[in-house]
Amino acid sequence: MSKGYGRIQLAIATAFKDQPGRFFTIDELATIAYPGIALEAKHRDRTNRAVNSLMQDLGLMKRRVSLAQGLGWRNEFIRAEVFEQMVLAARKKRQIAL
Repeated sequence: MSKGYGRIQLAIATAFKDQPGRFFTIDELATIAYPGIALEAKHRDRTNRAVNSLMQDLGLMKRRVSLAQGLGWRNEFIRAEVFEQMVLAARKKRQIAL
């Protein structure tokens, strides 16, 4: 039975707590979770698993974003309530402009 969050999960949770309105990629979160280490696929995989296990607890949402010039995709994570506020603000702005 788990006794709580691990080191990687704590680093990720702290990042979202300190910067709630920011979108994070897996690479950015892996850099935060593994400071001073050259990132490898195993670090990204562990970070991805940690973020996915925290999504419900922290109220995170994932969005898929295409990279420029058709170079692939990446996932970005943000707190769901912050994203909803951003969407509502954009809708209000659009209604005012009309």
